[in-house]
Amino acid sequence: MTQSFTQNLQHIIFSTKSRDNWIDASWEKDLYSYIGGILKRIDSKLLAAGGIPDHIHLLTSINKNLTVPDVVRKIKSSSTNWIKREIRNKRSFAWQNGYAAFSVSNSKVDQVRNYIKRQRYHHKKMNFEEELKLFLDRYAIPYDERYIRG
Repeated sequence: MTQSFTQNLQHIIFSTKSRDNWIDASWEKDLYSYIGGILKRIDSKLLAAGGIPDHIHLLTSINKNLTVPDVVRKIKSSSTNWIKREIRNKRSFAWQNGYAAFSVSNSKVDQVRNYIKRQRYHHKKMNFEEELKLFLDRYAIPYDERYIRG
């Protein structure tokens, strides 16, 4: 083949530092729009975004020349700067260091998109730790309980 063909769909989840309730409904849509712009600038796409005050979920299509850690690092650093600059009383905002990323089959995009859009509903039934464990178990990813807690 003379060209490379890839599809790198990722469901990315990360939380605020110490899982504090930093993200307010009054500006979360602006945050997701800003993250969409970050991804566009690196030739990637935001397909869906959602969350609650202590964490966010992103469904992304990542450029074939980029790695997931590089993309997450770029999203976190740029969005942190934006929040500190644009959102009143958020100068000490920070994301937690880690993240979770799960590959998504094209046939599951609509299902993941719907899951992400219904975050407020899901979290009436389970907290972030329970949700994360559910994903880690579903994807058979081993984990240490110490790193699941905030």
